[in-house]
Amino acid sequence: MLGDDRNYLTSTSMFGQATTPSSEAAVALERKGKETVLPLIELLEHGTNSWARSKAAPILGHTKDPRAVPSLIAALRDQDWIVRRSAASALCEMHDSIATEPLIETLKDSNSAVRFEAAAALRYCCINDPRIIGPLKTLLNDESCNVRMVAASVLGEVKSKGNKNNN
Repeated sequence: MLGDDRNYLTSTSMFGQATTPSSEAAVALERKGKETVLPLIELLEHGTNSWARSKAAPILGHTKDPRAVPSLIAALRDQDWIVRRSAASALCEMHDSIATEPLIETLKDSNSAVRFEAAAALRYCCINDPRIIGPLKTLLNDESCNVRMVAASVLGEVKSKGNKNNN
C-alpha cells in the first residue's frame, strides 16, 4: 500500500524537508499525471504519514480528475490541519461545485490556515453560488487578519460578478 510508512527511513530532501518513502512517492507520482490518480487517492485516504497525505492532495488537484473530488472532500475532515488545508487548496483547482457545501463547512475549522484556504477555494469553484455569501460575511470578523482579507476579497469578487444575492 502506498501510504504505509512503517519503516520510517527518514532522509532530508534538498529543501531541508524531512521525507519518507510515501512523501517521496507522492512527489514522484506527480510527474506521471492522470495515471497516478488512483494511487494518490489511496495515499490520501489511507496513508499513515500526514505530510505525505498533505502532498498527495495538491497533486490530485493538479490532475483535475473528478475521481479525486470525493477523497479531497473527505480530507477536509482529516485529523491533521495540514491535510485539511491541502485538501481545500486542491479543491480550489478542481473547480467542482459539488465541493461548495463541504468548503462552506470548512470555513468553521479551528485552524485559520484551513479557513483561509477554504475561503480562497470558494472563489474558484462557486463564486456565483449565493450560499457562500453569508458564511464569508461571518469570516469578516475572524480572529485572523489573513482570513478576514481573503473573505473580503472573495466577497468583492462576488459583488463585481453581479451576484443578485450579495446584500
